[in-house]
Amino acid sequence: MDNLDSRAATPAQPGRSPPDTPAEIRVRELQAELAEERQRLADVLEVSSGWIWEADADLCLAHLAGRFEATTGIAAASWNGRPVAELVSAADGDDPAAEMRARRAFTGRRCAAQSPGGRRYLTLSGKPWFDAGGRFCGYRGVGRDVTEAVEAESRTAALHRRFIEAIESVPASLLLCDPDDRIVICNSATRRYFPRVHHLLVPGTRFEDLVRAQAESGVLDGIGGRDVGDWVAARMMRHRAGDMMTTRPHVDGSWVQVIERRTSDGGIIGIRLDVTELKQREQALAEEHERAQAYARELERSNRELEQFAYIASHDLQEPLRMVASYCQLLQRRYAGKLDPDADEFIEFAVEGAHRMQRLINDLLGYSRVGRRGAGSESFPAGDALDIALANLHGAIAESGARIEAEPLPAVVADRSQVVQLFQNLVGNAIKFHRDDVPVVRVSATAAEGAPAMARFTVADNGIGIAPEYLDRVFLIFQRLHERSKYPGTGIGLAIAQKVVENHGGRIWIESIPGEGSRFQFTLPTARGQETP
Repeated sequence: MDNLDSRAATPAQPGRSPPDTPAEIRVRELQAELAEERQRLADVLEVSSGWIWEADADLCLAHLAGRFEATTGIAAASWNGRPVAELVSAADGDDPAAEMRARRAFTGRRCAAQSPGGRRYLTLSGKPWFDAGGRFCGYRGVGRDVTEAVEAESRTAALHRRFIEAIESVPASLLLCDPDDRIVICNSATRRYFPRVHHLLVPGTRFEDLVRAQAESGVLDGIGGRDVGDWVAARMMRHRAGDMMTTRPHVDGSWVQVIERRTSDGGIIGIRLDVTELKQREQALAEEHERAQAYARELERSNRELEQFAYIASHDLQEPLRMVASYCQLLQRRYAGKLDPDADEFIEFAVEGAHRMQRLINDLLGYSRVGRRGAGSESFPAGDALDIALANLHGAIAESGARIEAEPLPAVVADRSQVVQLFQNLVGNAIKFHRDDVPVVRVSATAAEGAPAMARFTVADNGIGIAPEYLDRVFLIFQRLHERSKYPGTGIGLAIAQKVVENHGGRIWIESIPGEGSRFQFTLPTARGQETP
């Protein structure tokens, strides 16, 4: 104890500072810690987007520290000493000044303030502080500029409103589910398709719960006697496949088309369209098609009966007509010059009429024989048929001095005898209706435009031509455009030509200039792989 007292009482040596007391050492440590804390706070404030604020007991701003001026564009000096209630106003239902008047702590309260650059949005958090005696001294807190976030929220809200307006303007039902099959959004048109459970058409409802309630409500006709659970399971399997499109009747008598597709995030978008009008049109078209088919069958039957009647009638008329013609010719030979001139003329008229009737019946018989393309179809060179037709026309060609110019023709799939008759009638017409010049008939063929399996044939002449007003009449049966004395015939040849072409799925038409000639063109099916010259 004496030694301790003697050390404590030892005087300081000359030239040296007295040693620090423990209290002094502690003060310096605290000062260093305080400086470190201040530096730490300064560093944080320097890199933070927020700031520190302090208000006095009168709720006037007393201090601002941090990046207040850098983030808001407001000079800190212009705020210091002014009441907080004058500096900020309430925003989105938040009012920091009211919280401060009530001396309550608050966090993240939004408010608005005016800056030189316009309106700024801030969030403030604060806490009242008191001295050791419990006296209210003011507020301390932090703040942050959230203008960009508020403006982004505003743009997002505007886009959302426009999106809602857009889907509400669509007459179809739109229903979007998230990847967990919960409703995200749907438009008001969807209520029509869920008439008894539309209270479930709210965000968060499980789609399975919606369709189950719909099934249990009894508005779906497709369930029948099936178990609701089985139906819902099958419906959800199709729903989760995300690739459904079906059309079904609705409870109100309309028809609805349901389309479901998977979205990029794994959800499902469902669309329901009222297709009642389309369904009615489809049914009307189906009924019209059935009526057309029935009419076609009846027309085909009637045509067969008519062809059979024409054949039988013309065939049965041959014998009595031959008898009439024979006795008329017998009268002409036996009594020529023995009766008065009128009698000779009358007998000549009777003979000519009988011959004309024979030609007419023969042509009618030929027309009735032009049946439909069937077992007689074969593949053969069209040039062969033309050669036969020209041989049949040898007398007319020689008598008129006609020149026939034929190019190479492709092979066709048709009834050979009918194609011979087609060429014979067209070339024969070209020779018959010629001018004073030597008749020239050109026969050629090219590929038919837009129909690769067809060839287009042309029979052109330099004859008298046909006036435009008569072009639609030349293919009518028994149609004559000229006097019989000048151009003999029954007027059935071109009708036979048209029937032959149409029986083989082709078409025939004419181009003509009066006084210059005509061009008959028609199409016939070609052999597979055959190239048209």
